[in-house]
Amino acid sequence: MLGKYIKHEIKDTSKIMLMMYSIIIVLTLLGKLYITEIVEKSGGNGIISGLLIMVYVLGIFAATIVGSIYLIINFYNTMFGDTGYLTHTLPIKRSTIINVKVLVIFMWTIILSVLAAESVLIISSGSMGVSEIHSEIFDAFNQLTNKSIIGHIIFMALLSIISTILEIAFCFSIGQTSNKHKIGYAILAYVILYFIKQILGVVFMISSGYMFESGAFYSADDVVNMFKSSTYIILIASSVIYYFSTLYLCNKKLNLK
Repeated sequence: MLGKYIKHEIKDTSKIMLMMYSIIIVLTLLGKLYITEIVEKSGGNGIISGLLIMVYVLGIFAATIVGSIYLIINFYNTMFGDTGYLTHTLPIKRSTIINVKVLVIFMWTIILSVLAAESVLIISSGSMGVSEIHSEIFDAFNQLTNKSIIGHIIFMALLSIISTILEIAFCFSIGQTSNKHKIGYAILAYVILYFIKQILGVVFMISSGYMFESGAFYSADDVVNMFKSSTYIILIASSVIYYFSTLYLCNKKLNLK
C-alpha cells in the first residue's frame, strides 16, 4: 500500500511539475542557442538581447515559483481541502500520509532547484559547454582548503527545505482547526512562527558568542563555522516540532468541515 501511495502522489503531481521542468529546460536551450549562434558570432542586438534576458529571468522565476506554489496548494487540498476526506480515509497511518507527502514535495523541490541553478549556470557561462562548466566547478572545489564547507552548505540547504515543508504543513494543520478562516489562520500562524524564529535565532547567536566584529573580514569558512552549530540545532529541532505537532493535530484535531 505504501508503494502504491507514493506512486499515486508522484503521478498526481507530475503533470504540473514536469511542465515547469520543461519550461526551464526549453528556456535554457533557447538561451544557450542564442548565445552560441548569435551573440558569440555577430554580437547580437543590444535591445533584443536585453529583452530576451528579461524573458529568460522572468520565465525561470515564474516556473520556480509556480511549481512551489502548486506543491503547497496541492498539499493543502489533498490534506485539508476538497479531497482531504478521501486522503484521510485511506487504510494507512496518518504518519505515513504525512511522510509520503513531505517526501514527494521534497523530491520535486530538489529537482526544481537543481534545474533552475543549472540553467542560470549554463546561461551565465556564455559559450562554454556543460562539461566545461562542471569541470571548472570541480577544479574550484579541489582548490578549497576546507572541502567540508561545501558539504555543510548542501546539508544545511537540504535541512532548510525539509524544515520549510514541515513548517508549511504545521501552519496548514493549525489553520484547518478553524471552521471559517482556515487559510487566514494558517497565514497568521506562519507569520507568528517567522517572528519567533527570528527572535530565537538572534538570541541563540548572542548566547553562543557568534557576533560579527565591525570592520573585520570573514572568510566563507568563518561564516559557516559561526552558524553551523546553531543552524543545525534550529533546523533539526524545528523540523521535529513541526512534524509531531502536525501529526498530533491531524490525529486529534482534524477538522474537514
